[in-house]
Amino acid sequence: MSFSDDNNTLRPGYRDYFTVSVIVIWALFFLSGFSATPLMPPDEPKYAFAAAKMIETGDFVTPTFNCQPRFDKPPLIYWAIALSYKIFGISDWAARFPALLATLGVMLLMYRAGKERFDHGTAVLSVLVFATVLHVWVMGRSVAPEMLLVFFEVAAIFSFYQGIEKEKKGHLYLGYIFSAFAFLTKGPVGILIPWAVIFFYFSYTKGVFHTAKKMLNPLGIILFFVIGLPWYIMMIKIYGYRYVEEFFLFHNIYRFTGQARQHSFRFYYYIPILLGSLYLWLPFSQELWIHLKRIVREKSDELFFVFWAAFVLIFFSISSNKLHNYILIAYPPLALLIGSAIRQVRVFTKAVRNIYIGLALIEILALVTVAYLKISTFVPVLLAGCLVIFVSLLAVVKGNLFERTLSLVVAKGLAILLLLNLFVAGHGLQISPAYAFVLHEVISENSPIYFYKDGSEDIVFYANRCISELHSLEELKKVIQGHNEMVLFVRGKYLGELQGLNAEVIVPFNDIRGRERYILEFERPPTQ
Repeated sequence: MSFSDDNNTLRPGYRDYFTVSVIVIWALFFLSGFSATPLMPPDEPKYAFAAAKMIETGDFVTPTFNCQPRFDKPPLIYWAIALSYKIFGISDWAARFPALLATLGVMLLMYRAGKERFDHGTAVLSVLVFATVLHVWVMGRSVAPEMLLVFFEVAAIFSFYQGIEKEKKGHLYLGYIFSAFAFLTKGPVGILIPWAVIFFYFSYTKGVFHTAKKMLNPLGIILFFVIGLPWYIMMIKIYGYRYVEEFFLFHNIYRFTGQARQHSFRFYYYIPILLGSLYLWLPFSQELWIHLKRIVREKSDELFFVFWAAFVLIFFSISSNKLHNYILIAYPPLALLIGSAIRQVRVFTKAVRNIYIGLALIEILALVTVAYLKISTFVPVLLAGCLVIFVSLLAVVKGNLFERTLSLVVAKGLAILLLLNLFVAGHGLQISPAYAFVLHEVISENSPIYFYKDGSEDIVFYANRCISELHSLEELKKVIQGHNEMVLFVRGKYLGELQGLNAEVIVPFNDIRGRERYILEFERPPTQ
């Protein structure tokens, strides 16, 4: 793939090539192997199950999981998954399809913004950087609202920017519409991020009064209210203060301020996440740093991307509760800045070579450790790890020109993708007998299913029924007496408590964290 284009050298008939390039990049890094991945507890099965129940019950207002209302997130992710189910049928990959499309949407928005600000080649290069961010790769294939949120936030930010910078009222209205959809995807944070980024940047460049006047557009505010508020009003009407307290107070204000401590980490929590996610592009750190200093010194319009990324990282670092997915909205501006920086690289510098050598040594050490400790005996995974190391060493030896280096970066990204796909596929093969047995018991035998002391959200989804949790041995014995046969899901650490209960272990397996789990069958009441 060549990036040596120029706006004046491309004939109109060839410009579609770049849009096709974006789609090809998306297909390579996001479509490959995603259907082989089982739904990962705790979150993915909750979204997938709630959407399926909406179709089954016809209630598209209240999301539910395991027969309980789910107030954690607004409805748009459930509606998107339900629509995917209607088109493709209920399945793992259909539940993931909205996230995949949202990721493609973000890439196309970035391409358009990069093309307008830079050129076609830089735009495609920035999209390539975004697609190879490991964090984006994980969340872009997940049953979760994050990538849908990122799409609406990016669309809102770019729309507001055009509306204020170029005095385009239509874009300003689009900014409010996309903000409303972001609000329906994840609540207040969906409007806080785009509005704050725009307000702070234009307050700096054009003044607070001018910015406030532009953003306080009456028609835009009305559009936001008409789209974004009705569902919330219905939920408050149905559940009253209970919904307000759990969603707005607990999941938003209390978690940010620390009154509800769920994911409390240090201020620097996001630094290793960023470094790990941008792993493929770490060799170009020096080029990015030089580029950032030039942007700040010259106050170029790329400063907008710096404001955007910096605000997101600072805001979520201040929050008492932190989760890795909060900073996904920082990757589009970072990718555009990285693409712009390395677009100017023509030769493989000594700094780039040294970082590649260091990364290759780290990769060799990691592979040796995995093999020695037998963390993974899955041979294809180890072979894929060797391929990653080989490409790193090849970059050190052969990466003397930018085009060649870029090709090796892409090759290394695909090798890492192969490694991750093989690892997840191995987990899927190992756990699939458990899902198959549960589905057989539900459809063919109509057997009751219970959790013992500790449930698992994926079993609820694959059983397609609500499953009660038994909290004590006495409670379990009473339930057993009432059934000729039943199925019990239990963690390994509780298995010893069930000795003497006439249970047969049907499927032993490990979850994604390596914890032992078992599915047991009770064929008849135990003899007293």
